Amino acid sequence: MQQRLSVPDIASIIGVEEDIISNALAREDEDLKPYLYSEPVVTSGGDDSVETLFGGEKKETEEPQTVFMLSVDGLSILITKLAFNIPTSDLIENLACQVLHLTVLQEDIAELKREKQELQSQNEELERRIKEVQTESLKLKSEAAEAAQTQSRRWFRGLFGDEKSRTQSGED
Repeated sequence: MQQRLSVPDIASIIGVEEDIISNALAREDEDLKPYLYSEPVVTSGGDDSVETLFGGEKKETEEPQTVFMLSVDGLSILITKLAFNIPTSDLIENLACQVLHLTVLQEDIAELKREKQELQSQNEELERRIKEVQTESLKLKSEAAEAAQTQSRRWFRGLFGDEKSRTQSGED
């Protein structure tokens, strides 16, 4: 299913007032028809979700109204249709802002990719160091256990005497 844009979404994307977009879509131009979707909506007094579909405009009646949606593919055609009614300077300014926005997004994406690569290499280094520390820890634990066992044997021999020394002295 194609992504559909509401009038407020279109207004925020192309920087044109919602009323102008609503009027252009309401004309149901032949070029826009394949991309245009209209849905009848009955509003009630306290329905804020429907209010946002009409661009913040509150309707008092409960008669059916039409909410226009436009597929993303039809956006370029709508912009072309609107261009005839918008001063060229506004179009150029809007397009310049869109290009700037896209450029900033591309730079941000490149920076994030670079940071991701750095973090991945740092993560790999830390994982390598963790393995080294774990290996060293196991080695030290085994040495400590061996030293403790040797120490306990010495202590035991010191307490009860060496078996060889007892048999040599005649104590059995």
